[in-house]
Amino acid sequence: IVSQIAQLEEQILRCRKQVAFGKALQKLTSNKDFQKVILEEFCVKEAARYVQQSVNPSLSPEERQQSLLIAQASGVLKQWLHIQEQMSNVAESEIDKCNAKIDDIRAEGEDE
Repeated sequence: IVSQIAQLEEQILRCRKQVAFGKALQKLTSNKDFQKVILEEFCVKEAARYVQQSVNPSLSPEERQQSLLIAQASGVLKQWLHIQEQMSNVAESEIDKCNAKIDDIRAEGEDE
C-alpha cells in the first residue's frame, strides 16, 4: 500500500511539472510579440516564402530541399506546441485521478 501511494505521488509530481510547463507555454503563446514574430511571421509568411523557394528552378536541388525543410519547420513547431498543450491537459486530469486512487487506497487500508 505504501509503495502504491509513493508511486502515485511520484506520478503526481511528474504531472505537476508537465502542467506547469503547459502553463508557461500557454503564457508564451498568448504573448502578442510571440504571436506576431513566430506564429504569424515565421509560421505563415516565411513558411509560404520558403515553399515557393522550394520549387524555384533557379536554385540548386540542395537549396530547394533546404527551403522545403525550413518551410516544414513551422509545421513541426506548431505541432509540437499542440502536443505539449494536450500533454498538459492530460497531466492535469491525471493528477485528479491519482489523488482519487490515493484516497481509495487509504480508505481500503482503514477498513481493514
